[in-house]
Amino acid sequence: MSTTVTFAGNLAEAPELLYTRENKPFVSCRVLVNRRVQNDEGSGSTTSPPHTT
Repeated sequence: MSTTVTFAGNLAEAPELLYTRENKPFVSCRVLVNRRVQNDEGSGSTTSPPHTT
């Protein structure tokens, strides 16, 4: 069984191939995303928190 995942954004660092205790491969990566937030006055700002996937 395989799963296809598509990311739109930038990687924070190179993906890392890891293995479970049962020797099943998986990839760990950090994806950077931009999040737009709006304050009470209506002006906005953009933040870029990293997410570990």
